[in-house]
Amino acid sequence: MKFLVAIPDHEYYIWQMLVQINNFRKLGYEQDTIYVFGIRDGKPSDLLMKFINSKDLKCKFYIIHDTRSKKNYTSSLRPYILSKFY
Repeated sequence: MKFLVAIPDHEYYIWQMLVQINNFRKLGYEQDTIYVFGIRDGKPSDLLMKFINSKDLKCKFYIIHDTRSKKNYTSSLRPYILSKFY
């Protein structure tokens, strides 16, 4: 089984990702997790890049640029980046 998690590149959601990775790691699912990040302003944040480049995390990370015309509703980012991922 694979877990696909779509989140925006924001400190709050990255913190949630770390908690989730820790929980998946305890259950033995860390390598089965794929994180897809929505990036708004051209490049990923330094915090996100720190985790993407970490050799300790066994998850897979993908970055999708957010090109939606209306970006005021954060939760709409998830279905958007999932559609772009597929």
